[in-house]
Amino acid sequence: MRRFVPLTVAVSMIASIAVLATASPAAACSCVEVDDAVAFADADAVFVGQVTREHPARDGGDVSVVIMTVSDVFKGDVDRQQAVVTPETDCGLDFIGNGTYVVFARDTTTSDQFTLEDGFLLADLCSGTRLATDGDLGFTATASVPNDAGPPSSAEIKAQLGDPRSSLFPEALVFVGVLAFVLGLAAVLARRGRPTA
Repeated sequence: MRRFVPLTVAVSMIASIAVLATASPAAACSCVEVDDAVAFADADAVFVGQVTREHPARDGGDVSVVIMTVSDVFKGDVDRQQAVVTPETDCGLDFIGNGTYVVFARDTTTSDQFTLEDGFLLADLCSGTRLATDGDLGFTATASVPNDAGPPSSAEIKAQLGDPRSSLFPEALVFVGVLAFVLGLAAVLARRGRPTA
């Protein structure tokens, strides 16, 4: 019976470590719904654009990217083919393919999980971004035309999406190290528990 105690302890520790290593942080979106006037004041860029391409987050990635064809710019520096980043959290946007949106975007991020590449804008649920069909514009501004620039290159989009392997590598290394330690400890305890001849 004593022989199985170290094994039971080792298996319990491995299971606990596996759960902790694979659990994602709780990220419930808790922002208050903002009206267009407040969203306009807080945004670095405001425009109307239609989704033309989607680049979903890579496995384990922090963001997804959509390319939007912009028709009207109300604020900020916006390209005709604008790349918009949204986080892969509860506050991230689920863009509907070919949907037209009023986008309230920022040109910087306070996230420590990712940075914005040049030319990319950030939008999420808290920014006020919404489908254009969800009502009239709640701000007064004169529309201008976007910059006549094309979409970012594939390399630029890949850089923004990041390399999930590099973000997962440290966790995998820690998990393997802890697993090796626990198995080694279980082996030592199992040997100590054996009766000597």
